[in-house]
Amino acid sequence: MPARGAVARCAYCIDTHVRGAAAAGATRVEIAEACAVAAAVCAGGATAHGLLALRLHDEATAAER
Repeated sequence: MPARGAVARCAYCIDTHVRGAAAAGATRVEIAEACAVAAAVCAGGATAHGLLALRLHDEATAAER
C-alpha cells in the first residue's frame, strides 16, 4: 500500500510498501494511481512522496527491464 506511506510522509514506509507492491506484481501505473488518490485525499506532501514511490518502484524493478 504505497499510498499509505505517501500519506504518512514516511520515506521508510514508502520504501517498504513500494517494494512489497512491486514484488506482488504492482505496475508503475498502479503505484502512480495509488499515490494520486493519496494526493487527492492528503494534498501536497503526498504528491512529493508519491514521486519518491515511483523512483523506488523503478529501482525495485530495474532488473526486470
